[in-house]
Amino acid sequence: MDPTGDAQSRSNADRRGKVDGSTSSTSRTTHEVEYDTVTKRVRRGLGGWWWLALLAVPLLLAALATLISRGGIEDDLKADTTKALKGQGISPTKVDFDGRDGTITLPAGADSAKAKKIAEDVDGVRVADVKGAGAAAPAPTETASPAPTTESPSPSESASSPAAAAGPFTLTNEGDSIVVEGVVPDEATKKSIIDEATKAAGDKKVVDKVTVTAGAPAPDVAKITAGLGTLPAADGVKLAYGDDKVTLTGEVADDAAKTAAGDAATKQFAGLTVDNQLTVKGGAAAADCATVSTTVATLVKGQSPVFADNSTTLLATSKPTLDKVADAVKACKDAKVTVSGYTDNTGSAANNKRLSQGRASAVRTYLSGKGVNAANITATGFGQDKPIAPNTTQAGRDANRRVEITVGG
Repeated sequence: MDPTGDAQSRSNADRRGKVDGSTSSTSRTTHEVEYDTVTKRVRRGLGGWWWLALLAVPLLLAALATLISRGGIEDDLKADTTKALKGQGISPTKVDFDGRDGTITLPAGADSAKAKKIAEDVDGVRVADVKGAGAAAPAPTETASPAPTTESPSPSESASSPAAAAGPFTLTNEGDSIVVEGVVPDEATKKSIIDEATKAAGDKKVVDKVTVTAGAPAPDVAKITAGLGTLPAADGVKLAYGDDKVTLTGEVADDAAKTAAGDAATKQFAGLTVDNQLTVKGGAAAADCATVSTTVATLVKGQSPVFADNSTTLLATSKPTLDKVADAVKACKDAKVTVSGYTDNTGSAANNKRLSQGRASAVRTYLSGKGVNAANITATGFGQDKPIAPNTTQAGRDANRRVEITVGG
């Protein structure tokens, strides 16, 4: 070992430490690490919003279909209800439907109870809510009788056509009661008519079916009540007059009774035409009842009622045939009429059911408007059920879209 070499080494080391500014020797090691960038492609699953969209689309389509179908039903019910009300002398201010629930707004003085009953008797209507001034019209007993000058038309009107001024009025003999029907302009006139009719009817009860419609022509009260003396005593006989005509309908015991009723009406309603349609019990009416079913079947064969496309609106081309059907059925007052509506299988079953029911109901409404007793008419829609031809051809589908009318005793 070389002591001199060791000392020299230490001396060199000390000098290096001073140069570095440190009294001690420090060893430092630096490592450099290289990193590789790696890109990976990963297939991600559908996000939650995709699943919500897939579920929402069919739901939205179903909701849209429901709204369209519902809108069609509401439009049909609105049209049928408005027509039924006007047919009974009530002109509503507004008719709306939410599904099968109706809201009817009446003009001042209209008979709200009668309007509600008429509306709820329309096929398909569940409930009718009557609103407006008509719903709060005062009861007849609360209105004082008007002065005589306001109850009757002016002398010039009476001289020209006393019955025409009142519009159509009907008196019906129903055994122990007399039914009075017609349209008047106010409650005071209605009260006057019912009071006078009650006096003239004697022991019989007077059933009030008079409708109040603001603006209606004022009737000749004396003519209305005097008609009770002309009305034959037989149950079910009806006297109706309006414009320039008086019509007698119903059944009497014999030809003598029919002639006497016609003569009395001619005398009572001087200047008006008397149409004596009374039938004799066991006479021509009985023969008509035996053949009415065959007659109707012949009339509608190949002449099924026709409607606008996808609509319940009866086309005018079908009305002449239905007029003849009504005349045939009226000859037999006990005849029961069945109206059945059908469609092809195009579209949804629910819509086809609704469409067929609306068309059957439209025929029922038309026949009743022509004098057939509505209580004797049944209207049913069968939709695409009971086809009479294959739905695979256009001719078959045309045949399946039909309304059938049958008559039974």
